[in-house]
Amino acid sequence: MSFNENGFLGEQINEIMSEIYNQNKELFDYIIELNSFAQRFKFRLDVKVDNLQQIVATCAFIKFLNSFQSVFILAQRGLESDSKALLRVALEELFILKGLCDDPDFTKKYLGTDLLQRREVLKILEKDTSNKTFSKELKSSFTPEEINEISNKLDEEIKKIDAKKISIKQLAEDVGLYDFYSAYKVLCDDIHTSPRTLEKYITTDDSSGAIFLTEPTTVDVEKTLSTLIYLMFTALENLMILFGIASDEEFHKLCLIKDYLLKDVFKK
Repeated sequence: MSFNENGFLGEQINEIMSEIYNQNKELFDYIIELNSFAQRFKFRLDVKVDNLQQIVATCAFIKFLNSFQSVFILAQRGLESDSKALLRVALEELFILKGLCDDPDFTKKYLGTDLLQRREVLKILEKDTSNKTFSKELKSSFTPEEINEISNKLDEEIKKIDAKKISIKQLAEDVGLYDFYSAYKVLCDDIHTSPRTLEKYITTDDSSGAIFLTEPTTVDVEKTLSTLIYLMFTALENLMILFGIASDEEFHKLCLIKDYLLKDVFKK
């Protein structure tokens, strides 16, 4: 059966996954080992119930860990653009996690952004007179007076804590991860479907002109997986500092293997 019969949902994807895995076996095997360490590591976080910084940082790490695994899953299936889009998500999560680990005050600043997001949604709700954004049923569940009351309360809370939007670029610089921000900007292409990201789906020849490419791609899989590894180490090292966890023999071994595997990746 052709791959194009059912695409990534067909049975042939299992054979393709095996091929992609074998082509990058060392990296995939290593990420499985690193992921196993991270899965066990999260249970070593001794979170104090009255420590907001630790609570929010732990939640952020769990979300980051999910993205870490998602990039692996998509990369192994040859869904390269999607894996890179999620790698960008993981980068943003890492910037936030680093901020949370570094500074207790950042925790409050970060949580304050939720007030701004809720206020923005209310503004859209107030202006949506044509029911294009929100359904008529949803809008009818709030009276104008109720919306106005909620808006006023949000405005008061925003003013009280001086809530401000967080610039990802500035955050990356503040937490000492500005080198990663370059990768973050490049990966924006896959998030926003820039014209250049479409090049991988077409080629040409003299006989038939345009040929559209629909099968899995792995052009950047090595760099995607390598970046993913660096992100996880950064996350783990900062959580160790926040929670006072000493580096053990297993982590030291993982560090040595990482240095060996990735020593030439970004020189290619």
